[in-house]
Amino acid sequence: MIALRRILVPSDFSLPAQRALRYAIEFAKRFDAEILLVHVIEPPAYAAAFARSGPVQETDEERRAYDWFATQLANQAKDEIPDSVRSRTLLLRGTPSAEIAQCAQREDVDLIVMATSGRSGLKDVLLGSTAERVLRRSPCPVLTVHREQARGFIEQAEEEPWND
Repeated sequence: MIALRRILVPSDFSLPAQRALRYAIEFAKRFDAEILLVHVIEPPAYAAAFARSGPVQETDEERRAYDWFATQLANQAKDEIPDSVRSRTLLLRGTPSAEIAQCAQREDVDLIVMATSGRSGLKDVLLGSTAERVLRRSPCPVLTVHREQARGFIEQAEEEPWND
């Protein structure tokens, strides 16, 4: 039998990410699992370029941005995750795909549930999507939720909750 104890849900605060969170909530209810709602702040490109020359001091603007993202993440958890579901929020800094995979390893996550952008342009062909990179790096299964596919599941879950 599959046992899910901890489910990681990356969020960029988009509608597809909200839909992925709804999937995770249904799994969490079913398995009495904890949700880790995660947002990754990607550092500016110039910070990485100068990081080799020594530590980079955080600016007031970066601190305000960090505080803003922390507030957004806390509000999303409060507004969207029912009180009956255990959850935590984690705000990370770095490359999203790497940080998500490392967080899954560090937190002993059993499942990652994340949205896909649904794009299929040249950028994704050349660079790959964040979801695809997480899939390659993840220490656990990854459930990807395409923005269009999520609609039917969510409507069905609202009408007919899973039975025990």
